[in-house]
Amino acid sequence: MKPNATIRDKTTIKDLRECVGHLFFVWSQLERALRTAITEFDKDTPAKNMHGLTQTLALWKHHHLSALPHNTEHAAFIEEVFEVLSNGVDIRNRLAHGIQNYGLSGCDKKDAYITTTLNEKSETNYLTELRSLIDQLGKLSSNLSRISNFTKDPSRWDHINFYADVRNSLSKNRPT
Repeated sequence: MKPNATIRDKTTIKDLRECVGHLFFVWSQLERALRTAITEFDKDTPAKNMHGLTQTLALWKHHHLSALPHNTEHAAFIEEVFEVLSNGVDIRNRLAHGIQNYGLSGCDKKDAYITTTLNEKSETNYLTELRSLIDQLGKLSSNLSRISNFTKDPSRWDHINFYADVRNSLSKNRPT
């Protein structure tokens, strides 16, 4: 075997199934972190009263934008995070409610794909894309409390460029 060769060069359907399961595992952690973040801003909205992922995300965004309304850098950052989270919700919903087809792509069968249809819109996602999304969502999940803490008291974070620090963690290991 070559020194840098992997044990298995080809992707399998099992890899795709494991990735889809991993996405739901990470999303469960992320949802819990989102609900915790929201209750930190609004004690009158208990987690049990938050229904629907889209509404939960909108509430999270509202609280984080409202806390620093005149900070354009913060607003751009929250919009960026919200976009990643919204994309995650869309793909999560597609996988939960709209799987149409899956398989291995190309003549070398090196990447798996899954095709979904939701609200009459078809989309194909590849295993590499799903892995990248899972990586980003996992990192966001672990950074949500930091984002909330920063939003509530930015002065505590003057020693670092908070936005760059979180963005840097999100971009690590992403395919170019």
